[in-house]
Amino acid sequence: LNLPESRQILVVEEVCDSSGIAQALAMELQSLSPRCRVAQKNLGKAFVPQGSMKELYLHCGLDAEAIACYAKEVLSE
Repeated sequence: LNLPESRQILVVEEVCDSSGIAQALAMELQSLSPRCRVAQKNLGKAFVPQGSMKELYLHCGLDAEAIACYAKEVLSE
């Protein structure tokens, strides 16, 4: 795998904090390219109530608009 010197990756998962693949992916990518930065967005640590998928994505900040805003934040850092 040939990674550029510096790279930012955003992993969005429908999982609770610390239970997805983002942390393992970050460790592996940083071993290959130390300047690689992996940001993650997931359900967090809070209780997730019942609702439709659309309602839950909006509630948890996993809707398209929230992900786009977070990606802009990550890229601006």
